[in-house]
Amino acid sequence: MGISRSRPISFDRQQLFMEVAHADGHTTGGRYDVPPDSGFGIDRRCSPHTNRFRPDVNDRPAMIDACPLLEARRLGRREPNSENWLLRDICFAIHASDRLAIVGPTGSGKTLLLRALARLDCIDTGEVLWRGEPIRGDDVPRFRQQAIYLHQRPALTEGTVEDNLRFPFSLRVHQQREFRGEDVGSLLAQVNRDETFLNRSVRDLSGGEAQIVALLRAIQLRPIVLLLDEPTAALDVVSTQLLEKLVTNWFDDSPDDRAVVWVSHDEEQVGRVSDRVVNMSDGQIADDDAEGSEPSP
Repeated sequence: MGISRSRPISFDRQQLFMEVAHADGHTTGGRYDVPPDSGFGIDRRCSPHTNRFRPDVNDRPAMIDACPLLEARRLGRREPNSENWLLRDICFAIHASDRLAIVGPTGSGKTLLLRALARLDCIDTGEVLWRGEPIRGDDVPRFRQQAIYLHQRPALTEGTVEDNLRFPFSLRVHQQREFRGEDVGSLLAQVNRDETFLNRSVRDLSGGEAQIVALLRAIQLRPIVLLLDEPTAALDVVSTQLLEKLVTNWFDDSPDDRAVVWVSHDEEQVGRVSDRVVNMSDGQIADDDAEGSEPSP
């Protein structure tokens, strides 16, 4: 297994909940079951208990299959206490079977867009829709079970690899599910590791191994959409190849139902992992090569 070039493993609980609790949508009685001062990816202007409960959009009729999985409509976000727009008039859709890359110069808004789609940050204008329905209030936890965001810096709990893989199932939203060792064993085989890897302390992992553990933790939850924010930016070639292989195998296991979005600065990687490219510039979509799409005005 390769060694990361620079980024250390994070044991920051805030970052951990961005990846794990975000993915799991851990709630208690409509409120996020995290310390109120933690800032676990929740914008203080967006209170998840302020909206009336709405039916689970995943229980709607099959007609929603014709809708995009995830859609941004006139999405906009201002810089706090400023009239400066960080994102403006973002309009695009992610469909089942999409392998999409978001590219653009540093500061163009790629990460902000991905975080807005994941409902980690609040927006000032527009809306985000899941299968044709706006994601509001009590919809958020269920949505976050389906669309998982992975940061470029892995966030792991203290303990072993297995402790980290079991962690999501300790959260309320996944208590009806269970850790499946056989599934994890199959995933480990894809990255040339056997079950002894589960006993490794996370403090002994390289940066590449840690990022792969974070991805394994997400994939085992069987999401429909993966939102990947430069997950290989600080990894060496070997680790990058293994992570890309995991994502590709996850996608290929159900290509008509799933979608993956990569943020990447690596042109060669974009060519490997995507068949649709969205270019961003100054907080707007400058170009989307999806058939029939138009850039934001």
